[in-house]
Amino acid sequence: MAIMKAINLAINYWKPVSIILLFLGVGAGIYYSGFRASEREWTGKWHERDLAELRARAQQEAAERSKEFARQTIIGQVNDNASKQLEQAHAETVNAKSSAEQLQHTIGKLHKQLIAGHARQNAPAAGKCQTETRSSLLLAQLLEESVERNRALANYADQSAIRGAACERIWDKTVEQAP
Repeated sequence: MAIMKAINLAINYWKPVSIILLFLGVGAGIYYSGFRASEREWTGKWHERDLAELRARAQQEAAERSKEFARQTIIGQVNDNASKQLEQAHAETVNAKSSAEQLQHTIGKLHKQLIAGHARQNAPAAGKCQTETRSSLLLAQLLEESVERNRALANYADQSAIRGAACERIWDKTVEQAP
């Protein structure tokens, strides 16, 4: 009985139900096609935005690479200049060493002359001559050690000054380039 009522109901109302279903189908189709069109439009906009970001990132990386290349060039030039200055300081150290050796040689000659002069003059006062000889030997040795230490300190000071100046020049050039 219930089945019969359902069949009668379906026969009586099939036209309005089919029209409603038709409208719902057409509405769903329109909605779905609008949704797809909107999705394609937004996908295109996102793609354009992504491309613009990639281009901007590539330009920024190129600019940063250019800056870094310029910095490295400056650092290379400053290091080359510092190397030349260190070589010059080394040459000056060698010259100073040669002069110090000549001075030590002269002191040695004078010391020998002093010993010979005292020995000839005062043969009876040999004890006094020995004391003076020891004093002059000690003085000569102290002078020699002092010259050697001064040479080492001067070499260290020259290298430190040159390296410090090079570091300052690198820093100044880097700061000048900073935007």
